[in-house]
Amino acid sequence: MKILIATIILTMTSAMAIECTATKGSKTDRGYNTLTEKLKLLDGFDSKYEAEIEDGYFTFTKNDDGLYSAKIIMAPDYTSGVSTLANFDAKGEF
Repeated sequence: MKILIATIILTMTSAMAIECTATKGSKTDRGYNTLTEKLKLLDGFDSKYEAEIEDGYFTFTKNDDGLYSAKIIMAPDYTSGVSTLANFDAKGEF
């Protein structure tokens, strides 16, 4: 049995730069495997980041209303996943 765990870890530094890291983990009969990748800022955008790890698509975007949208969408059809709207707290964490 395979269990899939996908997360986006987001922090904001004091200079207001956003650092996004996607982590995908899976548990198999042989143990636990974790893959991590930094989300990259898309060309032409000032606040849209994305990464793809195996069959997981990770995206982080600042919306027009000032809230941030974080989404994790899974293959094969990219119609199932998790989406959240939030803002950074006083410590700069999402």
